[in-house]
Amino acid sequence: MKFVISLMVIVVVSFSVMGAEVPTSKITYISPWPQHVDIKTQAVHIDPENCGDGNYYRIDLISDPGAKAKLSTILSAAMAGKPVGLNVGECVGNAPKIQGVRLYIN
Repeated sequence: MKFVISLMVIVVVSFSVMGAEVPTSKITYISPWPQHVDIKTQAVHIDPENCGDGNYYRIDLISDPGAKAKLSTILSAAMAGKPVGLNVGECVGNAPKIQGVRLYIN
C-alpha cells in the first residue's frame, strides 16, 4: 500500500512540474533585460498559467540554474534559422517561463 501511495505522489508531482508544449517554430524576437530575456516565436502564443502577457515567453536569469543553456540554445537557433520547441509553465512576472528548449537541426 505504501508503494502505491508513493507512486501516486510521484505521478502527481511530475504532472504539476510539467509544462505546456509550444508548437515548434522559429524565433522571431529576443530581448535581453537584467533579470530576464523575452522571446517570441512564429507559433501561436500559449499561456497555460494565465500569466497575463500574450506576446512572449521568458527566461528567468535570476533563479533558473539552466538559464544560460536555454539562452545559448535559443541564440544558436535564431542565428542558424532553425526551429525550436519550447516547454513553458509557471510565470516569470507576467510571461510564461521557458522551462525547456529543443533545437531541431533537420
